[in-house]
Amino acid sequence: MLNKLRSISIGWYKYLFTDSRELIKDRTDLCKECPISQKKGKYSGWCRTANGGCGCHLKAKAAYEDSSCDFGVWGPNFTSEENLKQLIKGEQKEV
Repeated sequence: MLNKLRSISIGWYKYLFTDSRELIKDRTDLCKECPISQKKGKYSGWCRTANGGCGCHLKAKAAYEDSSCDFGVWGPNFTSEENLKQLIKGEQKEV
């Protein structure tokens, strides 16, 4: 629980006070295609719990270089187009 709170705090700090725009853009571009971040067919900016997500604000989560998508779409040193495709098809589960 403390690790998650620490990650959330660091993510918000980096989002608000550092220049993480490139990292945020690279990661949230993938999130925009993900069905978990959709509300009424549009990107919501959140990993929506109503759709099985973690509930995080995606720009803040994406700003922390050590964070990763709970579904394996992006992380510290990777992105996975294949995991995103499986999510879109409804086949991918949390990793």
